[in-house]
Amino acid sequence: MSPRKENLSLDSAYFVAVEMTHDALKRGLRSASRLNITQYRMLVKLAAAGESIAQSELSDLLGLRPNVITQAANALEDAKFAKREVGPGDGRARRIAATEAGIVHVCAVNESIVSQLYALFPTEDAAWRAILETSITA
Repeated sequence: MSPRKENLSLDSAYFVAVEMTHDALKRGLRSASRLNITQYRMLVKLAAAGESIAQSELSDLLGLRPNVITQAANALEDAKFAKREVGPGDGRARRIAATEAGIVHVCAVNESIVSQLYALFPTEDAAWRAILETSITA
């Protein structure tokens, strides 16, 4: 096979793998949580931060508009996965942090996602296993 055709085949495999991974991630999230993808991404960032973070900073980190952050924060707070506080010095600024329940939830959802990924990928094939492990790490 010519190098050009090998590259096309490889590109195609990666696009298929990305789509399969995305579907598995969505299934894993749906099976373990009532959060949507945006809310879950935000909770993961909060859990990783380990302390409260300004909602404006979270907006920049996630590339989301402030109103989307506010809506997701409302949902996370209603679910008791996050708590908000007034920022120091400016009564309008809000900070948000993951609660212990939120951190436990992230762990449970991650287990569900990893389970979905392992069920999907043919792990006996080294190339697919490498893609899977890269997906899990990401």
